[in-house]
Amino acid sequence: MDGTLLRGGILSGIAVALGSLALLIVLIYWSTRNRGPRRPVDMARHQEALRNFRLRYAAEPLPKRWWGRN
Repeated sequence: MDGTLLRGGILSGIAVALGSLALLIVLIYWSTRNRGPRRPVDMARHQEALRNFRLRYAAEPLPKRWWGRN
């Protein structure tokens, strides 16, 4: 067999594998890094918004759709 990958020998295959692994590690690191400071969550404001949502939407029955009527 005189393939391109086989002609280089085992060392070139190992070099390609290590290079690919290094590139994959750098790509994963870059995609998961922290992208700047984040604001802390204001839990009191969050609880108030959730309470308002429940008061507005959970108390009302879901509207009947034309495909759900009997």
